[in-house]
Amino acid sequence: MAITARYFDGETAASQQGELHRYGRLLTFRTAGRELSFHLDDAELREPIGSGTWSIELSNGASLHFEDAEFGEVIADEIGHDRTMSILEGSWRWAVIAIVVVVVGTWAVLPYGVPEAARHIAFAMPPNLDVTLSEESVDVLDNIYFDESQLEPEQIARVQALFDEVVTIDPEYQNYKLLFRNSKIFGPNAFAVPGGIVIMTDGMVHIAESDDELMAVLAHEVGHLSERHGLRTILQNSSSAVLIAGLTGDLTNITALSATVPTFLMQAKYSRDFEREADDFAFDYLESQGIETDVLSALLLRIESEFGDNGELPDATWMSTHPRSEDRLRDSGDSD
Repeated sequence: MAITARYFDGETAASQQGELHRYGRLLTFRTAGRELSFHLDDAELREPIGSGTWSIELSNGASLHFEDAEFGEVIADEIGHDRTMSILEGSWRWAVIAIVVVVVGTWAVLPYGVPEAARHIAFAMPPNLDVTLSEESVDVLDNIYFDESQLEPEQIARVQALFDEVVTIDPEYQNYKLLFRNSKIFGPNAFAVPGGIVIMTDGMVHIAESDDELMAVLAHEVGHLSERHGLRTILQNSSSAVLIAGLTGDLTNITALSATVPTFLMQAKYSRDFEREADDFAFDYLESQGIETDVLSALLLRIESEFGDNGELPDATWMSTHPRSEDRLRDSGDSD
């Protein structure tokens, strides 16, 4: 069996046209004044893509190119070449199916794959990067939203003591810090900064009527820290960072996300699943201390009552980024 083929020596762009013969597993290429022989054991068959040509790549870097499909299929059968991809590429039906599979697969992976990748990266972050992220995030927040706390030293010491007690529920509590800030923008608020810091505003300390209410808020925020909710949320909304970190294993660039923390705190809300996890964390702690779990909802209702009725409720108050107070009352009642 002989066909027309072109021979490339692999060293220059020039080619020679001649006849390609097959004798079992032996190939012979002949021109007017030259004959070259090759064994199929030392060759790799490459099928055409679209309207391209077949090629046989030789172990010495040379290659043979031809258009005869029948000859190519014979060679493929002789060497046991898998033709699955070429069959798929040559069929528009399979191409359409492949596109549908990719689209559906992407649609299915995004809601689950990205959150899972974000979770993996958040928990894989080394402690030193955690510290860097939290400190840089606080610096950004201080420059934009916060003023120095106006609380009395006795008030700060009292709430700090409560925090020191609450964080012992988390094995990693030694890395957590509590900061106090004054802010007209955030109003009565407390939130977990990704990386291990809880910030409580003066307004939250003032509006709380008991240590139990403050402990409930602190336990809720420690729950967010414990489950890495803030970092996971930011990573889920920054899919490129998730993919880069996941593919390269380089977590050092994640600290650049500190610049996104203010936007996250002002605009983004934790998912309801994350809020329930933080609530469950707080309820477990309160129950372990013999404290009624509805103190959390009572505080939210007070914030809503004092600020919401007259339209003075700041956009970024604690209740604005959490489930409605009525839902909180129902959930806390279920935990009893």
